Amino acid sequence: IRSALGESGDIIGRTALPLDKEASSNFDALSAYASGVQMVEAGQLIAAMHSFEAATTADPRFVQAYLQLAWLYRSQHAGAAAAGSATQAQKASQEAGTRTQGLVEASYAINAGDDLPRAVNALQTMVATNPGDSEAAAQLAGTLLEEGKFSDALDASQAILKTNPYNLEASRIAETALLAQDHPETAAQIETTLQRSGRSHPGLRVWSNYLGAREDSQLAGDLGGQLGRLGLQQDEAAALDAAGLLESGLRIWRTVAAQASANPELMSAAAETLSSAALDRALAADCTTAKELLTDAAAYPQTAQALFASGMTGALCGDLDAASRTADLLQQTYPHSFAVESFYRPDLTATIAWKHGDLQGALGALDGAKAYDLVSLTAYLRGLVHLEAKQAQDAIADFDIVLSHRGAATLTNPMLYPMAQLGEARGYADAGDSGASKAAYGKLVKLWGTADVNLASMREARAHAAVPAGHP
Repeated sequence: IRSALGESGDIIGRTALPLDKEASSNFDALSAYASGVQMVEAGQLIAAMHSFEAATTADPRFVQAYLQLAWLYRSQHAGAAAAGSATQAQKASQEAGTRTQGLVEASYAINAGDDLPRAVNALQTMVATNPGDSEAAAQLAGTLLEEGKFSDALDASQAILKTNPYNLEASRIAETALLAQDHPETAAQIETTLQRSGRSHPGLRVWSNYLGAREDSQLAGDLGGQLGRLGLQQDEAAALDAAGLLESGLRIWRTVAAQASANPELMSAAAETLSSAALDRALAADCTTAKELLTDAAAYPQTAQALFASGMTGALCGDLDAASRTADLLQQTYPHSFAVESFYRPDLTATIAWKHGDLQGALGALDGAKAYDLVSLTAYLRGLVHLEAKQAQDAIADFDIVLSHRGAATLTNPMLYPMAQLGEARGYADAGDSGASKAAYGKLVKLWGTADVNLASMREARAHAAVPAGHP
């Protein structure tokens, strides 16, 4: 095949490796792997996961199967399983070729250590060596996306889509980057193009429908959940939370956690699911439900994301000792994590300091994480601390950072945008600008027109909003 593609016999002779070093010579393993690839293309992710697991059972040194598993587990928010598969890939790749080892290094950095800068360096080297390597280029684009470099991620993914408009991963990255930059209509166009190939990103469609062109755009009517697609169901639950429909969202969060806990490899997905649901409710000041969810989440393996969500929920709901222990555990368990070092630990440390009354200490920690305002809770937390410090204008400016980047805020946490709207209204009230405060409250009423009636924030907004009589 390589000769037919134009490579010289000398190059092939110097770089060729036996099949069992680069992939597998086991027929059963190759057959299971091929089935897994087809299932990924069809969107049957849990079934694909089982196929790749069968491939590694048939050949325990099948590097590519472990790599596929690592990314699949990550897409289902099963971080512990993703780390395990990336580690297995690393162990099995000692005699693999340079390209495979590069992919393994990137996967291990991302999935086992959340060391995004290390992954970027490895992938940039691969892409520079072979600009036509679309797999490495897509992984590089995805890593840039996770770092919050939305424009760079979009450029890199669009370069892939120019030669292959139906590339599943590149389209996912491009759509997400566009949503983060408040271009949901353009994201929907890429999705429409992808659908011509019979494939799609239903979770991103959920967010395109929600973000839409109008602030009060409602969710699509088909958010019923799809068994076996945990990532999609998590998106559905988060979108319902974003719309203020927390009771409906909670039912899906719990359904997803139950499904994940039924599979040993997805136990950490149950933890991430429950802790994410808890944080949403803590941000909405429903600490009773949030604490119940944390109790359930504690039964499962904890990833960095789950630990942060649990710690932040505890801090917001007054359990400062537990939050402090979680902050220390994050640092000990994930010493090279991009998220932990950049904003998880600073945000958690700041919230604990704020709740202890150390407002200057809290602001100092948050100021150090300003570079990550668009991929974290940092700007919103800074606004809350400024409100507590009676610095209303500074608080309004902080909340405006969130409100000016609705897409990025919503993808970071579904409650950020509506809660920042509430914070801005309170800030204007503290500043003595009643007109601006009423207008800000009115925006929240409009945004959450169909929200749960028992939400304290909605009762507050309706009581103070400048909206016509009879408005929902």
